[in-house]
Amino acid sequence: MSKEVHHHRWGSRFMDSLKNIVFGVVVFVVGIGLLSWNEHRAVQKYQELHDVRDNVLSVSTDTISPVHEGKPVYVSGETATESVLKDPLFNVEAQAIRLRRKVEMYQWQEQKTTAAPEQSDGASQDPSGVSYRKVWSERLIDSSAFKESGHENPTVMHPEGWSDVADKVTLGSFTLSQEAISRLTTFQPYPVFRATLPEGARLEDSVILIGSEGGVADIGDKRISFEIVPQGPVSVIAAQKGSVLAPWRRSRGTKYLLIQQGTYSAEEMLGQAKSNVSFLTWIFRAVGGFLMAFGVTTVLNPLSVMKDVVPFFGYLLGRGVRIFSVLSSAVVALSVIGIAWVATRPFFGLTALAGAVGFLVWIGFRAHKNKLARKETKVAKA
Repeated sequence: MSKEVHHHRWGSRFMDSLKNIVFGVVVFVVGIGLLSWNEHRAVQKYQELHDVRDNVLSVSTDTISPVHEGKPVYVSGETATESVLKDPLFNVEAQAIRLRRKVEMYQWQEQKTTAAPEQSDGASQDPSGVSYRKVWSERLIDSSAFKESGHENPTVMHPEGWSDVADKVTLGSFTLSQEAISRLTTFQPYPVFRATLPEGARLEDSVILIGSEGGVADIGDKRISFEIVPQGPVSVIAAQKGSVLAPWRRSRGTKYLLIQQGTYSAEEMLGQAKSNVSFLTWIFRAVGGFLMAFGVTTVLNPLSVMKDVVPFFGYLLGRGVRIFSVLSSAVVALSVIGIAWVATRPFFGLTALAGAVGFLVWIGFRAHKNKLARKETKVAKA
């Protein structure tokens, strides 16, 4: 009788956990997919940097040599433009690579709180643990879903943000392609001393203010400032196409362009690019590994109830479902990484594969150890 009850409990637990098994499998597959995509992307980026480092030529900005046509070149110098960018609404002008109008509106912002915060100007809190404060924001904050009434924000922001870019930017004898120009995005504040102001607007300390006066802002007030990407030092690694610095088309078909504001050597630029690729690669590896381990854990938690029915699970899992999940995920992750890199970086790829084998051996050893422990327990009980 007791055996039938036990079987009923096991069957009920297993059926109740079936949806977790399916969910775990999906998460595990997503983790593998993310890891595979990430390694493929990282290998491509590594090959790009390797090709650029092997082929890039350092050239002067003074002259353009036909010998370098179509080849990747490194150029560093002062950018210049004759374009005068003009804001169509306020008539603010700047001779710069880019000009941007930054519009902020004073609005309510809802925040969840765990304890009553110290009250500041304009802040309030309701008993449900939600507080409200006034902030300057470039985006409209939707107040329709706020839990507490009395904190309504405007539904329209006018004027809106705006930007413009120079048609032509030169670097000595060279001209930057539009793609190169589009990557110059380090803005700096642009002081405004004169502007065409609409009714109700005023200019104070290079900022155009629309709304309340007297130094105290109110909901719906706007402040408008301007920023530019100035002419100045720029370092570029790109293909020389006539007098234009444009993306370099590699033999593998992909394009490469690297541009930074400031004066940097080619090695410094490539080194920073490599660091950026490595950082992003390890972030995705961590996320992919976590998803895989979580997926395996989600699958094995309900399956672990089978250890009394199917001894294999008992031998393999014992009491270490999480440990097994991490180890098994590490085996798959290292295998994916090793296979992706073995042709491009043999030492790194083979090391990853060796790590996968090592973890696999450890899993086998753990399963064997658990099996022996169970046998010893049975003998002792007998």
